[in-house]
Amino acid sequence: ITTQAVYRVPLNERMIITNLFMTVVRASGSNGSATIYLRYKRATGSWITQPYIITNTLLINKSEELLFNAGDCIEFTLPDVSDNDTTCSVEFKYQLIRHL
Repeated sequence: ITTQAVYRVPLNERMIITNLFMTVVRASGSNGSATIYLRYKRATGSWITQPYIITNTLLINKSEELLFNAGDCIEFTLPDVSDNDTTCSVEFKYQLIRHL
């Protein structure tokens, strides 16, 4: 189990994140919470943080139009959860655009 997921946009590509899918599940089945951060770093810049806070066990489907350039880093971090039996999942849907 990891509390971080990292992706780097390939060279000669651009990437558009179109959807974020997030869930929070507790082993007991009761409501839980987690804080999820989407952080990204431009190839020539510093980290930018966007927090997403999930307060219950519902599936969150968040539409986005986030554009990233070649060499940009994207990471999802999970700094805290309501208790030790809380599991969180984050997936994102994206499109790669080839730079010629």
